[in-house]
Amino acid sequence: MNKNIFFLQFLNKRKTFLKFFVVGGFCGLLDLCFLFLLTDILGLWYLYSGIISFILVSVISFLLNKNLTFKDKNENYKKQYVIYALVTFGGLIINNAFLFIFTDFLAIWYIFSRVFSSLIALGWNYTISKKFIFSNNSK
Repeated sequence: MNKNIFFLQFLNKRKTFLKFFVVGGFCGLLDLCFLFLLTDILGLWYLYSGIISFILVSVISFLLNKNLTFKDKNENYKKQYVIYALVTFGGLIINNAFLFIFTDFLAIWYIFSRVFSSLIALGWNYTISKKFIFSNNSK
């Protein structure tokens, strides 16, 4: 019984990160779907597809993280999204740089490369989101 209480306390202290991780997982799946659709179905170069997919998913990610993960009460969505977009541009650079390295230099399939590159960018995205974008009401 004591172990269960410890585990629940552990989860409660990290619930924001866990929510961020779940939202990120959902958005990651969307990203892979868009990436595949744009690359294999529409025939775009995988790096162009990666940029377009990242932008599309960043809007969804912003709304989910604002309202579900961090429960942010800031009502100035436009200003906050502009800041979010500027900051996550760093995540886009990290993500696509590793996508390129893994795919072109290590010959890993671009879908797997995107998974690996997204995991690398996860730390950047969480830290920036928590400290600078949704800092008002995150718990």
